[in-house]
Amino acid sequence: MNIKRGRLLFGSLAVLILASGNCRLSEEQKKANKELVGVWKVYTVDVEKDKEYERSLAKFAQKSNGKLTATIIDLRPSSQVGIDMSNISYNVGILNCELPDWGGKKTIFKGKISPDKRTVRELSEDKYPKIWKRVEDAETISLMQQVEALLTSTGNRTYAYAMPEETGDGLLTADLADVGIDKQEISKLVSRILHQKYDDIHDLLILKDGKLVLEEYFRASGRIHGVLARQMYQNRRHLLASATKSITSILIGIAVKEGFIRDVEVPVFQFFPEYAHLNNQQKEKIRLKHLLEMTAGLEWKQSNDAPGDALEMWNTDDVIRFYLEKPVVAEPGTKFSYSNGISTVLGETIKKASGVGADKFAQQYLFSPLGISDAEWSRYPDGTLDTDGNLALRPRDLAKIGLLFWNNGRWEDKQILFKKWIAESTKKRVRRSESLWYGYQWWQTDFEVQGKTIESFHSWGWGGQYLFVFPELNMIVVSNAGNFEYKSERYLFTMLETHILPAALSSF
Repeated sequence: MNIKRGRLLFGSLAVLILASGNCRLSEEQKKANKELVGVWKVYTVDVEKDKEYERSLAKFAQKSNGKLTATIIDLRPSSQVGIDMSNISYNVGILNCELPDWGGKKTIFKGKISPDKRTVRELSEDKYPKIWKRVEDAETISLMQQVEALLTSTGNRTYAYAMPEETGDGLLTADLADVGIDKQEISKLVSRILHQKYDDIHDLLILKDGKLVLEEYFRASGRIHGVLARQMYQNRRHLLASATKSITSILIGIAVKEGFIRDVEVPVFQFFPEYAHLNNQQKEKIRLKHLLEMTAGLEWKQSNDAPGDALEMWNTDDVIRFYLEKPVVAEPGTKFSYSNGISTVLGETIKKASGVGADKFAQQYLFSPLGISDAEWSRYPDGTLDTDGNLALRPRDLAKIGLLFWNNGRWEDKQILFKKWIAESTKKRVRRSESLWYGYQWWQTDFEVQGKTIESFHSWGWGGQYLFVFPELNMIVVSNAGNFEYKSERYLFTMLETHILPAALSSF
């Protein structure tokens, strides 16, 4: 199980409607249900370390017929929004319900309430059980009330553009009109988000000519928006999923610049002498560049469902060995095979080359120079840093990564990345479709808008986690979401084609 570390408050919002069933309740059951009414905080407990990690806030209420409903706010960066939860029961002090997990999955919870009705402890032998604690502080209760008010509001959701405010985090701001972007077209787009046309978009940021010109936050498919959403999520991290891979690629580039890695032609097994027994004549051909391109040639089934390798990585006692021991099925450099294992090995390569973990390396050489202080990583059960899909950053900090690339690797007076590395890593190397390519852990897409071909490169994470850079337009677009179906995951592509790019081209 993956335990998130650090301060997790308001990392994401999940609105769950919990109902106690359709049967008529007895007076005794109605009275019992009142024991749960109120606000609770749910924690995941690391028994071995005797630590608790915030998971969610839950507010139970009782309808006129005595049945229970609940609104739940997920406090983790793994944002889940709008999951319909219909299974809840409370009988003889035992609570049964379902809690949200990443990707629309649900975790079954069964717990027993304490005699003083202030805690509910999970009845489980799990190494990481959950505990509910009743909340009484006014600020948290007020937050839940504000969220519920927005969720139940039936009024027309209107949008009025406002220029982003400068917060002192290094991002300069400007008005859309000042950089030549059609304000009316962007306002139409945000209004469509508010009216649930793109499902569960969580945030949308646009930067033009080096300045932040749009910054909007949403939850619950647009029902949570405005001042409350900004206060809750502007400074909260969002899980990047596989957009993490692009950050890992950056770290490899920095390791080359700083002299820890000679170049991308270095054989991969040179970094892992302890696994020399897994090497052979075929694997000896695998170079660092093949990992970066996802063309290493080792067997891999990416599926997150059994018996997929991405899932099995969480069940092995040695993640690096799990990948390196895979058989060769293609000549290195000839066949694309998307793999979480590859990106995790890249992260471990940084540790082998520099002597420090990729998380500490990132903080020293990338995040600190950019003024990013709130990055959160996680680890596999064997302790290996998850550099393939579990980094969490604020949307504004992800935008800084885009600015770094837009500015040819330079931030203020410091050259963090070689300009050549940016060109090499965002180059169209492996064709995936008519308009989609892959570089060094970065995707490349060509858009056809108003008779123009607009090139871009981007990071891409499951659920709709994106950082787009449009070099010719001097524009960067950041968006996070909780859209886990293939069509909805690609909604940002539609938004770019129909609104954002036409708005940016209005001044050309």
